[in-house]
Amino acid sequence: MQAKVMTNVESAVDTHSIVHLGAGKCSELESYLATQAVRIVLVDANPSVIHTLKQKSSGSARIEIIEAAISEQTGPATLNLFNLVDASSLHAPTGLLQLFPGLKISQQLQVKTQTAAAIIQPLKLDAAHNNLLVIDIPGEERSTLEALQTEGLLDQFAQIQLHCGIAELYEDSGDASHIIQSLQQAGYDLIQQDDRADPDRPYWLLQRNGLKLENTQLLQQLTTLEKEKCSTADRIAALSMQLEIAKKDSAEQQGRAEELTQQLQAAEAAKTDLCQQRDQQKTAREAADKAKAEQQTRAEELAKQLQAAEAAKTELTQQRDQQKTAREAADKAKAEQQVR
Repeated sequence: MQAKVMTNVESAVDTHSIVHLGAGKCSELESYLATQAVRIVLVDANPSVIHTLKQKSSGSARIEIIEAAISEQTGPATLNLFNLVDASSLHAPTGLLQLFPGLKISQQLQVKTQTAAAIIQPLKLDAAHNNLLVIDIPGEERSTLEALQTEGLLDQFAQIQLHCGIAELYEDSGDASHIIQSLQQAGYDLIQQDDRADPDRPYWLLQRNGLKLENTQLLQQLTTLEKEKCSTADRIAALSMQLEIAKKDSAEQQGRAEELTQQLQAAEAAKTDLCQQRDQQKTAREAADKAKAEQQTRAEELAKQLQAAEAAKTELTQQRDQQKTAREAADKAKAEQQVR
C-alpha cells in the first residue's frame, strides 16, 4: 500500500453532500472543498487523525467530523495500527500479511464503534441530490455496504467510491469483485477504477443508474404478479372442482352452487386484471431498456467529448509553456542588449 492520490471528486462540482467513512488525514479534503458540497462528513477512529482533521477543517462550517470506527456492532473495540500506512483495521490482516510478510502491529487503540447506518441515518440526506459515499474502512467494506442496502440507506447516494482489496485482505472482508457485483445488482454502474496509489487495493467509482433501479423494481413487480397469477389459477381450478361437486348435489345445494359461481366469476376477473397488469409491466420494462440504451449512447458521446476537451487542454497548456519560454528568452535578450 502507498499514499493516497487525490480522487476525481473535484470534477463532480454539483456534489451536494459527501460522507467519507475512514477518512484518515483526508488528503482529498481540498478537492471536497472545491465542490459545491454543502455538507462534508469525515469519520475516523484514530484520535491523532481526528486532531489533524480538526486542524485542517478549522473555520469551515461545511465540515463535520465524527470520531468512530465503523463496524457491524456498536461498542468498544481494538483498532490495530500497522507499520503500513492506511492499513489500520479492526480485523486480522490475513491476506494483507501474505502480500507484506513484514507487516507488524505498531499500536493498538481502544476505540468506540458505530454502524454506518447509525451515522448516515441522522444526516437525513435527500436521495434526489447528487450525494457521494466514500468507503475506505479496511475489512469492513462488504458488511457495511450490505447493511446500508438492507437499511435502505444506500439509495441516498448517487455515487459510491469504494476502496477495497482486489483479493480478500482481511479476515471475512470479501474481495472487490463480489462487492462490486453486489453494488451493480443494487443498481450502480462501474464508471472508473484507479490503482495508481495502490495496485493491491485500488478504488472504484460507481454511479447510481436510475433506469436500472426502475427496471429491477419492475421485474420484481412482474415476478410478484406472475406468482399471484399462479395462485389465482390454482384458486380457479379449486373453485371449479367445488362447483362440479355442488352441481351433483341435491337441490338443497343450489344456493351454494350459485355462490361458488359468483366466486369463480370474481376469480376470472382477477385473473384478467393480473394479465393486464403483467402486460403493462412488460411494456414499461421494454421502455426502460430502450431508455437505458439511449442513456448509454449519450454517456459514450459525453466520454468522447471529455477526451477531446482533455486533449485541447493539453495542447493549450503546451502553447502557454512555449509562449512563456519565448517571452523569457526575449526578456533576457532585451536585458543583454541594454547592458551593451
